[in-house]
Amino acid sequence: MAGIGIRLHRLVADGSYAQAATAYLSSAIIVAGPWLSSVFWLGLLGSATVTFLNPAERALVLTTITYAFCASLLATGGLQMVVTRYLSDRLYLEDETALGPACTGVMLAVIPLLALAMPFLLLAPFGLSYRLVAASLFVAVSLIWLIVVFLSATRDYVRLVLVFVAAYGFSVIAAFGLGRSFGMLGTLYGFTLGQVMCLCLLVAHVYVEFSPGTGLSLDFLAYLRRYWDLLLLGLGMAAGLWIDNVLFWFSGGALVVAHFYHTYPAYDVAKLVALLSTIPAATVFLVQLETTFDLHCRKFYQLVVSKGVLADIVLARKAMQRAARSTVVTILKVQLLVDLFMLLFAPDLVRILGMPTGHTALLRFLVLGASCQSLLMVGVLLLLYLDARRSALAVALLFAGSSADLTLLTLRLGAPCYGCGYLAAAALSALVVLLRLRSCLARLEYLTFMLQPLDPRQ
Repeated sequence: MAGIGIRLHRLVADGSYAQAATAYLSSAIIVAGPWLSSVFWLGLLGSATVTFLNPAERALVLTTITYAFCASLLATGGLQMVVTRYLSDRLYLEDETALGPACTGVMLAVIPLLALAMPFLLLAPFGLSYRLVAASLFVAVSLIWLIVVFLSATRDYVRLVLVFVAAYGFSVIAAFGLGRSFGMLGTLYGFTLGQVMCLCLLVAHVYVEFSPGTGLSLDFLAYLRRYWDLLLLGLGMAAGLWIDNVLFWFSGGALVVAHFYHTYPAYDVAKLVALLSTIPAATVFLVQLETTFDLHCRKFYQLVVSKGVLADIVLARKAMQRAARSTVVTILKVQLLVDLFMLLFAPDLVRILGMPTGHTALLRFLVLGASCQSLLMVGVLLLLYLDARRSALAVALLFAGSSADLTLLTLRLGAPCYGCGYLAAAALSALVVLLRLRSCLARLEYLTFMLQPLDPRQ
């Protein structure tokens, strides 16, 4: 992300107001384009199916899609982090020829993903056709998350956004066309077909940019053992993001869709709106803040590698500290403005979204929680810049564990406290990660020099 962010940063720093506006708009598209397109098309799908599906069938389709997305992120969150580290190392060594074969190797991840889906295929209390299409959707979406990691290396983010917009548009059109003829199963088949199309387009784009070579590479598998902490970190962050939703799905006030499919529409909608409110801060972060820290970070380690004098290394470290502090302060300012708007107009948003009037406090709690989570993500990312993987992992596990425990507590306390568990967990985790980041930056010379292995072969 820093590579594209640096180019956008230059537009803001050196260009006209029109160029700056273009940079921020491009950043918004990069950050939220695929996400917003999926939200838009799924919302359109829910509206379009009213004409040919009854409420129970429509609820089952949308719940199946939601569960597939949730399960796929949990299944691949850790592997995404490991593959990202592998690709980063290859790019650092200017070994781009390894990316195409590695993509082919990652595609073989479909095998363990099918193993994860086997209990559902064999035991789920649904018809065989439904089980097959639901498992296919899970596998396709899981592979999409993994292939998108490779697309980040191409830095052709506009094409990536266009692929998602086109694929989701096709998903909805196919779901509508097949649904009118074959009902609920046709709708789900059509949507799954669009996701398979998205996967094929993404893979083709990777192979155009990076030749697949003569075979496949499974070298990234060695990183699973070497970087097991990244594997757990990705899983922990994914679990922290979804665990409160899952607990609400199976709470006493949840809606039973079919068999073990449950949902809590008010909480899900409020959480989605809350997460969408973090897009402005993420946009600013990409354009200016991450690139500023990235430049100082590169300078620090270049001085270390080139055996620079200690005074220059200390100055570079202090510049990193100022950049990190500026990052957090600017995100707080931007997010505070968004939060004030969201908190003020929460009653109107609840009415527009069709949520029960008593859920205004829920939306406000979740908006504040999402803001804390954005700070948490920034802190974790900056820790990974410093290769403080164990610290980042500890924070991720804290986030997942505290979110589960505190959400269970709020469920017992009743509706007035709903959303407080997520807010408290995100706030606590954000505070811990920022304190840990400050500590790491203050001791960066020690961490860089004194913790290296005595044997250079290690």
